[in-house]
Amino acid sequence: MLGSLSNYRQILLHSGNELFLSPPTARTPPESDSITEKADHTLSPFGHGIAGMGAGWTVSFIASPIEHIKARLQTQYHRAGHVASGSATTVAPVKYTGPIDCAQQIVRNHGFFKLWHGLQSTLIFRTFFFFWWSSYDIFSRTLAKRTNMSTPAINFWAGGLSAQGLCLQHLYVLVECFVGFSCLIDAFWRKQNETCIYSKFQD
Repeated sequence: MLGSLSNYRQILLHSGNELFLSPPTARTPPESDSITEKADHTLSPFGHGIAGMGAGWTVSFIASPIEHIKARLQTQYHRAGHVASGSATTVAPVKYTGPIDCAQQIVRNHGFFKLWHGLQSTLIFRTFFFFWWSSYDIFSRTLAKRTNMSTPAINFWAGGLSAQGLCLQHLYVLVECFVGFSCLIDAFWRKQNETCIYSKFQD
């Protein structure tokens, strides 16, 4: 992902579009040993966000088949239980013996492009990379301007804070879509209804 992220940054940087560039007075780039190249820091937070979103979309086409196969393997755990067969107890066979077998069965039964089933959801998920990389740039600039931290420390804290923000955004969207945020609060903090978090899955 970082390779495509760097390429998108360079494309936006050389586009000359002021929408993606920071004014010269606002540039506070970290030192050259930062995770991003020094020239890349002439991009505005919006430009970094667009580059991050593009990188997320690009990697989706590689990650989507892997995540699809992983999900199928993870949800067949119930097949590995013991079942009674007359007087004997045997182990129920699993549908997929491994990732390669899973991919082969998907292609054989549904076609090659079915490996990308769920691509739309993956693209939506990685659209939030816009907020991840734009906030990373904002945190980096703010810490460089207002603290005396070293560049590695700035990269560490900016990366951690922006990643936590990304996780919180994903959590809110997932909970709001499948559970309901108020329900989550009741279940975990107020503890008025411990089964509330599962109620929407029954509908």
